[in-house]
Amino acid sequence: MPLVIIRTTIAAPIHAVWKALLEHAGSPLLGGRRPLELVVAEQREPHAVVFGIEARLVQQQRCGPLASLCLERELEAVDSKTTRLADRITFRAAGPFGWVAGYSTMRWRLGRAIRRQQSLIRQRAESMAGA
Repeated sequence: MPLVIIRTTIAAPIHAVWKALLEHAGSPLLGGRRPLELVVAEQREPHAVVFGIEARLVQQQRCGPLASLCLERELEAVDSKTTRLADRITFRAAGPFGWVAGYSTMRWRLGRAIRRQQSLIRQRAESMAGA
């Protein structure tokens, strides 16, 4: 199954990023005739661990153009005002030639959609942190 990992750093505390992430969790990832809709499968709110604070949100495909999709979002507090967000996407395209679509187009489209969503999350979290 193809894997896409996209990381970004957000200049906002982890609790603001978590709140912004939950606001965008219900929105479709891809549009089109069959929008890619995700449902929350696992949710671990920000909590203290040995090396700081972290959180995790796992979403799985409810309906859409792919045979299966899992989006894991991991948040890690770098310091009190900065958060690292890592999105890990594993997916499987449908059909006998699904691997061709997976490696040629879907990998690129999903990466672009996640970067766009990360940008929206960053803007919302930074505006909440600044307010």
